[in-house]
Amino acid sequence: MTDEDARPAPPPAMVVASGHALALAVAASAWLGAWSQLSPSRGVVVLVGLVAWRWRHPVGWLVLVALVAAHAGGAARDGLGGLAPGAVAGEVTLLGDPRPVAGAVVVEVRLGRHHVELRAAGSAGGALRDRLAGERVRVVGAVRPSTPAERHPGSHVAGTLSATSVEGPSGVWPPAAPVNALHRLLARGTDHLARDDQAVVAGLLVGDDRFIPADVTDDLRGAGLSHLLAVSGQNVAFLLLLASPLVARCPGRWRAPVTLGVIVAFVLLTRAEPSVLRAAAMTGIGVTAASLGRPLGGIRVLALGVAGLIVVDPFLVHRLGFALSVAAAAGIVVAAAPVADRLRGPSAIREAVSVTVAAQAAVTPLLLANGLSVPVVGVLANLPAAPLAGLVMTWGLTAGTVAGIVGGPVAVVVHVPTLLAVRGLMGIARLANGLPLGSFAPWHLAVVGMGVLLAWTADARRGRRLVGGGLVVVAVAFAALAAPAVGPGSWEAGPGVQVWRGGGTVLVVDGRAQDAAVLAVVRRAGIRRIDLLVVRSTSPRALAVAGLVQRRLHVASVVAPASAGEAPEGQRWTSVDRPSRIAVGDLDVAVVADGDRLDVTVHCRPGGRCPDGVG
Repeated sequence: MTDEDARPAPPPAMVVASGHALALAVAASAWLGAWSQLSPSRGVVVLVGLVAWRWRHPVGWLVLVALVAAHAGGAARDGLGGLAPGAVAGEVTLLGDPRPVAGAVVVEVRLGRHHVELRAAGSAGGALRDRLAGERVRVVGAVRPSTPAERHPGSHVAGTLSATSVEGPSGVWPPAAPVNALHRLLARGTDHLARDDQAVVAGLLVGDDRFIPADVTDDLRGAGLSHLLAVSGQNVAFLLLLASPLVARCPGRWRAPVTLGVIVAFVLLTRAEPSVLRAAAMTGIGVTAASLGRPLGGIRVLALGVAGLIVVDPFLVHRLGFALSVAAAAGIVVAAAPVADRLRGPSAIREAVSVTVAAQAAVTPLLLANGLSVPVVGVLANLPAAPLAGLVMTWGLTAGTVAGIVGGPVAVVVHVPTLLAVRGLMGIARLANGLPLGSFAPWHLAVVGMGVLLAWTADARRGRRLVGGGLVVVAVAFAALAAPAVGPGSWEAGPGVQVWRGGGTVLVVDGRAQDAAVLAVVRRAGIRRIDLLVVRSTSPRALAVAGLVQRRLHVASVVAPASAGEAPEGQRWTSVDRPSRIAVGDLDVAVVADGDRLDVTVHCRPGGRCPDGVG
């Protein structure tokens, strides 16, 4: 017997832990390699690979993974160059579904070996609007490369193609044909629904949020429910549940390939969003490992899936959606089961609460680091909203297919549960968004973390549990009561949007204003009333934003250029054709008509509390 034979075998738990640690190290190496700006040559990567193979040490393999990801990232960055400006007349392949943006229709397309953003307005935009990903269209227009300032580190777009003519489709990528047919079939089954309901159903089913109104999106964000429109692991789980009867009837050796085929089809249907890719990669690795008789734990499945995706597309590390999806999955894998074990009550409720808490706790630091709010009401709103979203996902895919095929009264009856679930979800979002509750700040989370750690490690010590629970309650209460109290201030809420606050609120919008940006700044500032809304121009976008603000908030007074004419039904404004002065709290607002525009100047009234810089 050798010394090595005599050495005791490590405990199984230690083996599992070392396997998890190595998998996590592989994912971290891939992430760091892709994030770096290194561009090692292929020869360097091959040389390091030979060294790692000869050395056979984990460190060598980790260095190799990092270099492979860095090489892939360098190749992807190099691919953004070489796009020549000039006229274009030829076919392009749509890489996504066209989306309306600021009066135009925009979609990412493949032009030769480059990805470019196709923009079309007027009749060209109308011809592009109903096309879907994978279809080819003939385009006439001009392309220009993006400047370094215009490029987003997570995007493969190398330039902009402005189209004057769009014709087609002239063909379709073969794998996209059946997927697009199902996409249109599901949409046809909801034709009888109101436009807002139809848009929300599409968002929940396949992540198609192109036509969801800005006010609905704002309700979801304010309630912490916007993640329901990002198709992810929950959708994949529901899909596999629906496909389980089909998979069960397959011979044993075909079950894994059929399952993988279902996942690939769903990725194509949902347009390969980062969260879908993460969920699909995890599921694919888990299914493959189980079919080979080598099942893997959740941590290793997540780590290997992330590493594989990063090597294939290094730009994913710059996508916030991908990072949030990875964080949420990690939180659920690591903490959901232990949290559920510590809770009391029915198992269904304990599991729902544990998953929500684990995912929210994992993504919150990322959200705060990127300047995004984490509403306190989000944890509570998710408990009733998640089952309703799940009902839409499961029922919508099965009964929705029947509704699309049969149509007519059958579609109306079939989609009654869908409609009730969507209305319930929107009602929860609207109610939660309307509550005057605050958002978590970093110190709130620090105190919550201390309380949870104290209670978690208390074992049977009741006093420590009470102290830990008390810290959590106090921190959450402070966060909930810290609703924004808007004092005197002046800020630009995005292009074409200006806000003044001084004893009253003045909102000024022009043709550059984006409805989502206006609603977001109003929500984050806790503004419930607009004393004066000034519509500076007669552009359709400015007037549409004014109408949206009037529907969402209490607006005391609205002024617009005289050339805007009569306000449409449901809106109101006062036409201005001569200089006017309007008192709003401590502010004195001067409005002067200049053709089709209004010039606005804000001064401070004597003795008033006004924003800095207001005379």
